[in-house]
Amino acid sequence: MVTRKAHTLVTTGPYRWVRHPFYVSVLLLAVSCAMLAANWFILASGLALFTMIVLRSRIEEGMLVERFGDEYRRYVERTGAFFPRL
Repeated sequence: MVTRKAHTLVTTGPYRWVRHPFYVSVLLLAVSCAMLAANWFILASGLALFTMIVLRSRIEEGMLVERFGDEYRRYVERTGAFFPRL
């Protein structure tokens, strides 16, 4: 992941509730495909993929803290990574 000098921190739209809405959609797709196919292998593969995504998101968030500093830390405090905070 590369953050450029012109990048801005987006906290509106789906990013208002979760920091990684695209990754959540991948999880939902994997679960729905597994349910449609009634196949445990597809579900296990999707969960393995999601585990890798979680690891990648930690690296991305470290880079975002470096780029945006306290602004990103405040954003992290009020939003969930994959599920909205209550």
